[in-house]
Amino acid sequence: MKKFIIWFVVTVCLTSCNIGAGTLGSFDDRKFRINFDEMQAAMNLLEEQKIPDKWKETAASIQHTYEFLSANTTCFYFQESPEEMYFISYQGNSKVTVMSVRSVFMNGRWFTERELTEAESERIENRFDKEIVGKLEKVTKSKATREN
Repeated sequence: MKKFIIWFVVTVCLTSCNIGAGTLGSFDDRKFRINFDEMQAAMNLLEEQKIPDKWKETAASIQHTYEFLSANTTCFYFQESPEEMYFISYQGNSKVTVMSVRSVFMNGRWFTERELTEAESERIENRFDKEIVGKLEKVTKSKATREN
């Protein structure tokens, strides 16, 4: 029974930000079959985390606003057109780590997936896969699965 309760709590924590109106929501999840510590080390290696001075306050503000998320959060900056920044969350345990884009900063404001067209959402998902997930897969030697 104790294992079931722990499993249930972890499952709720991993999915709670996608449930109910009024939550931040997210783009599709990426599930890595690696432990959280391995993901944390890999995340620290990525260059995209280096936010330019002009957007540091914006990145810090959203991270502070959503610090209630039961997950670690960070921002990834993309200089190439279109210039934008992704606010992502990731959390895990000793077997799996799940991450997803929560919001995208472009054209001077933050957008959630539900505020974007399907084509724009897919462009963001593809960029995230290519620029972030692909690099994390190489560093961690783990293949991520995309789940919505």
